[in-house]
Amino acid sequence: MIRLIFLRGAGVNDKSGLLSGDYKDGRRLALFSSMSDVKKHEKDLNRIVKALVKNIHN
Repeated sequence: MIRLIFLRGAGVNDKSGLLSGDYKDGRRLALFSSMSDVKKHEKDLNRIVKALVKNIHN
């Protein structure tokens, strides 16, 4: 199992449902069961990371 924690994940408009959790501090999690699961969600993961990086500069 791979668990990625996005500290400001609540600030991303995630229509894919990849991010889970509803933490008051804004964290969201992405959970993957295998490398094939990561590859299956690669586009969504890339989009989320790019949105978070863009938000850093705003």
